[in-house]
Amino acid sequence: MQQKCASLSVYRQLTLVIQRVPCFTFICYRHIRPMYKLSSNVYAVDLCGVADFVKRNRDSTIPLVKPRGATLRICGQHGTVYEGDEEQLEAWKDYYLPERMEMEVIGAIDDFPCDAFGLQLVLLLGEDGRVFAYEDELLHLVALNLRDLFQHGMVFPGKETFKLGECFEEPTEEEYQEMMESEEIKQMKKLHTEFRQTLANDLLNTMKDIAQSRDV
Repeated sequence: MQQKCASLSVYRQLTLVIQRVPCFTFICYRHIRPMYKLSSNVYAVDLCGVADFVKRNRDSTIPLVKPRGATLRICGQHGTVYEGDEEQLEAWKDYYLPERMEMEVIGAIDDFPCDAFGLQLVLLLGEDGRVFAYEDELLHLVALNLRDLFQHGMVFPGKETFKLGECFEEPTEEEYQEMMESEEIKQMKKLHTEFRQTLANDLLNTMKDIAQSRDV
């Protein structure tokens, strides 16, 4: 009852500010937005600040614009089916994306029709500001940032999907050929050829010097 009253109080405060965005949607984005730090034109996120916000607002709910009927329940990992599983958190950081990404659990969507354990999608915020959802060994990129999530909803299946261990797989023949045709590889080949030619010229000059010294 006390939590419900607090939710209504927050709703009334927000109603005075904005009418078009659901209550907790705007409140969460308004509070979390200052945690973004613009650096080299890329948003970095203060994940410690986000974790503190999540802790203070645990079990608050945010109805999402999309998918219809989906509601985000704010919570940390301890509020999900993966409570206490530190190995799972490290797996999210290490075993899905091309490079390690620090992440923080920001909530869950319960009873969501998907293959996730317990029908629970776990939402994570990456240190680069992107929002991911975890579904049984799949990590979905569901929003480009919090503003995107709260204003436009969650894209599911994700804009991109990352499989467990995919970042360690050997490239296919097609991917290998594409990589070899890239400008970076072409430049490396050019530099390598020039280096080998320089070595050959130096060796030839050395041999000439040796031959000339013997003729003297």
